Amino acid sequence: MPQLWLETKVTPDGEKVLSDYYHRRELGEEGLQLELDEYYDERGWDIETSHPTSGKLAEMVLDRT
Repeated sequence: MPQLWLETKVTPDGEKVLSDYYHRRELGEEGLQLELDEYYDERGWDIETSHPTSGKLAEMVLDRT
């Protein structure tokens, strides 16, 4: 995840928020999880474990033993 995403700011009500890469929208915990899920999915990784899927490993000619 880009380091810029990890920069937090505090809203007027005291909530810490992250922003997207372009600082155009704020990402709460739910938004960040959605971004992370999309990141894993686009790369062929399992969303639950954050590990490459068997299909991705086969595509890369790697064996996960």
